[in-house]
Amino acid sequence: MAPALPPAAHPAEELGREFAICDGECRALAAHLGRRPRLSPQEAESYKALLRRRARIADEWRMARSLG
Repeated sequence: MAPALPPAAHPAEELGREFAICDGECRALAAHLGRRPRLSPQEAESYKALLRRRARIADEWRMARSLG
């Protein structure tokens, strides 16, 4: 479980923290799935969905930083 983070001062910080949490989840799931010889379609789709979420957050964070 990720440690509790203090509230963000502005949206870019909040998105950065959200990205850090999501990135950690991606890395943990990749490590878990990497030990498996085969993935079920559900596991593969869950991982792809998490990667898409991480990419979306990264894009929003990048935009927030460029505006701030």
